[in-house]
Amino acid sequence: MAQVEDERRSAERWRPTYEWQDVPAGVRKAMLKGLEIEEQSLGAGGADPSLNHVVAVAGGRRRGAADGLSTRRRARIPAKWQLEVAVDDLGTWFHVVKTRTETILDLRRALSTELGRSLERIAFELDGCNLDDGVTVDELGLFVRRHDLKFANATPWWI
Repeated sequence: MAQVEDERRSAERWRPTYEWQDVPAGVRKAMLKGLEIEEQSLGAGGADPSLNHVVAVAGGRRRGAADGLSTRRRARIPAKWQLEVAVDDLGTWFHVVKTRTETILDLRRALSTELGRSLERIAFELDGCNLDDGVTVDELGLFVRRHDLKFANATPWWI
């Protein structure tokens, strides 16, 4: 009983990162969407790397294990991933985040270029707060919170 409770707590605390990490039993499939997943077959003698292979899954790439064997599952945020942000009445802006060190300023510049608006008119919010230009997507945990990122049509004080 205590082991089941420990597994449940571990699954609740688990958050994806850019490094490979074990995925505890009980992590919801929704948490894994868009991640790279590696499953390694475990037999009586332990892991058999010859059984690893890449298979497609919804929302990401997955390295899979042979069917019918117990597996060890690891996951990570892909090096490149797609960000989708609703922009006014213009629809959805799609942007490929290329590195974990991409900053809010980088995102603002990309959207400014695409919309043909001055940089000063572009802002992003998370939890109702404007985001600092120097903060990276990794520091924000933006992969996990990407659906919470909001476009804010900023009006500079001099306009």
